[in-house]
Amino acid sequence: MRYHTLRHRADFLRLQQVGQRVVRPSVVCLGQPYSFIEASPSAPQAAPTLARIGYTATKKVLGPKAVCRNRAKRRLRAAVRYVLSQPTWAWAGEVVLVARAPVLTQPFPDLCADLHSALTQLWQPTPCAP
Repeated sequence: MRYHTLRHRADFLRLQQVGQRVVRPSVVCLGQPYSFIEASPSAPQAAPTLARIGYTATKKVLGPKAVCRNRAKRRLRAAVRYVLSQPTWAWAGEVVLVARAPVLTQPFPDLCADLHSALTQLWQPTPCAP
């Protein structure tokens, strides 16, 4: 599945305010499917079927060393590539992945399992109330 990387701070802040939140031991996912996303200057207009994914690791959680934060984001990017390479994924929307402390020490299969379960819960259709 193809996806783009979120790069604008406004997109991160918008998802933080209005996105759905799913928490797992190693990652927090904030996201929305495209049907709920308002038009923004950085949203892709031509290809709404692509996903947009952003990665963040904060000093508050991972400490003052940039090496740890960069390693956490590299591990998240690798896990996203692995999870989204599975043929069952076909969704369109935006998601921000916030690294938590266990992302540095957790075995990679467990990290992928956390990410898979978080994305599954995030993109699960919610039933409409009558």
